[in-house]
Amino acid sequence: MLAEDGMFNQMLLSTILRQQGLAVEIVGNGALAVARAMEALHTGAAFDLILMDIQMPEMNGDVATAKLRAMGYPGVIVAVTADDTEVERARCIDAGCDNYLTKPIARDALIAVVKTYLSGGNDGAAEKIHTPTGDGASQAHAAIAPLYSSYADDPEMEMLVAGFVDQLPGHVAALRTAADCDDLGGMTRLAHQLSGAAGGYGFTPVSHAAAALEKAARAADNTDGLMSTLEGLAQVCAQVRK
Repeated sequence: MLAEDGMFNQMLLSTILRQQGLAVEIVGNGALAVARAMEALHTGAAFDLILMDIQMPEMNGDVATAKLRAMGYPGVIVAVTADDTEVERARCIDAGCDNYLTKPIARDALIAVVKTYLSGGNDGAAEKIHTPTGDGASQAHAAIAPLYSSYADDPEMEMLVAGFVDQLPGHVAALRTAADCDDLGGMTRLAHQLSGAAGGYGFTPVSHAAAALEKAARAADNTDGLMSTLEGLAQVCAQVRK
């Protein structure tokens, strides 16, 4: 089961897993994840593994995981988080997660952690698995037009990348709408989703620019001062090509 509210990550992660021959069920928040996991367990069709995004609506992934463990859920739960810190790692493990992946998630890292548990080869030691993406929002505007995915030469990623590129203008438009409505929460959520997903599709500059906007939105009292950061993200997104 993939518990993830972001459309881009839903498409990316589920497609990669299905390419490996796995059946994937998607739920959009932590409350649904708890309900569906327990339902599957009680009907004798428990999930082999749950990928649990940490920041979700209704109920965050760490809360959902703690709730499942309190209800006696025994299955493997792997956290998915954009926060690559030891504090976040400890929080995920304390909640009951067996392991965690950090966004943006590279295909090889995702496949590796899934294979570890589905093959029964895990030794019980939690270990974060992530893909280095460089450091800092200083790279947020470093794209050079045109901007191609780092997976451009990978035929297995071709359709995924094309889908991401096709939907990117709509995501930028949604960010502009949130700004026009002075919706800081909406801007933060949308920027967070894009930051976590773009690197997974091989567009690191977009990920950095979105992370800069998310950080600015979290610190702002209103959207007035965010427009330059949003425009910077929009410019990077406009350079993206299939």
